[in-house]
Amino acid sequence: MALHTYLPFVRWTKDYSRQTLMDDSLAAVIISLIMIPQSLAYALLAGLLPQLGLYACILPLFMPLWVVARLPLW
Repeated sequence: MALHTYLPFVRWTKDYSRQTLMDDSLAAVIISLIMIPQSLAYALLAGLLPQLGLYACILPLFMPLWVVARLPLW
């Protein structure tokens, strides 16, 4: 089977430009600047270690790949 069957975003690479890469990189930096302190604060509010807040913010980064690929989560 073809790779794009399991990873549909592979097809997007042919239309991906340098400007789109720059825009996506800027968006990633902005989201990281918001998400990291927020996850630390929520962990502290819950009485947990701050590291657990960082671990909790890693999973949402991979969720779009699962949704787009339509793969089972477990």
